[in-house]
Amino acid sequence: MNNSVKELIIGSAFFGTGGGGSPAEAEAIFTRIYRRGTLPPLVDVSELDSDALVVSGFGVGSIEDDADESDFPYEQCVFSLKQYLGHEISAVIPVEIGPYAVAAAFELAAHLQVPVVDADVVGGRSAPEVFLETLTLFRVPRTPAVAANRRGDVSVLLRTSSPQAEEGFFRMFASFSEGTAYVLGYPLLARDIRNYCETGTVSDTRMAGSLLSEGKIDEVITRFSGCRLFRGVVHEILKRQCPGFLEMEVLLEGEGLDAKIYVKNENLILWINGEVALTCPDCIILLNADGLPVYNLDLREGIDVEVLGFPARALWRSAAGQKLFSPRTFGYTFGPRILNCPLA
Repeated sequence: MNNSVKELIIGSAFFGTGGGGSPAEAEAIFTRIYRRGTLPPLVDVSELDSDALVVSGFGVGSIEDDADESDFPYEQCVFSLKQYLGHEISAVIPVEIGPYAVAAAFELAAHLQVPVVDADVVGGRSAPEVFLETLTLFRVPRTPAVAANRRGDVSVLLRTSSPQAEEGFFRMFASFSEGTAYVLGYPLLARDIRNYCETGTVSDTRMAGSLLSEGKIDEVITRFSGCRLFRGVVHEILKRQCPGFLEMEVLLEGEGLDAKIYVKNENLILWINGEVALTCPDCIILLNADGLPVYNLDLREGIDVEVLGFPARALWRSAAGQKLFSPRTFGYTFGPRILNCPLA
């Protein structure tokens, strides 16, 4: 596996803010891609015709790291989606910036023999809920979408009342499919991506990964307008019961300070000495003692961590973005606390 892919995995774990899927799973996916050929090119959306059709694909449920690409029901999904769209697929866009999502986008693009667009649907980071995407800010539909499983069952969702209903539909299909299904959808024209998505997010991810792999944390902070917030030890991890999600509070202890992070897959709220210090939609990122991003399923009590904060992309920092991606969305009574720093 070349350095470019390793940088992409590190960078996507960084902007995955603790979630976004396992880096090990992402590495397994990229290994499959190289075993069958070459990595699809990454293109700027401006390189596509304005009416070029772009889609996204992702797994729902548990997909094993060592599953072969042929196990995924790509053909059923592509055939069914084309029937309803009536267009050839020109490119693939990642659902979010996270290790699994980015790797899955490249795998789908390799199967379709099309490029990956330098953008993502969530908006430069990972998020725990399907409605936490910049498309929601503009009421852009995500349908039609197709779900299929390895048994050959295919289900087409033509329209839905809300993103929440769409997610529920596919989770039920995955449950029917013994826990695993593949979804192909989010049909967008290239001009839609320019208007409704954050662009340049994959190349920024690769840049961050390159700097982190060289230990250049200060350069990452400067390039992406971040700051250091806390340094200490993971004192305790308090998990909550939340089916389908990793929900927990992570308690940290430092020199004369303590901190707490609320996690729902991703790091969403940071308190320092009992005061709210930073919240979504801005990015709360944990680095380990080696200066590399921490995947939240790998968090363990007793490890040394540093907490960094980075501003979210512009669409999330808009009034509508902060209203949607807010602590209130997760049941808290306060709104966003974002970094007081200029955007990169």
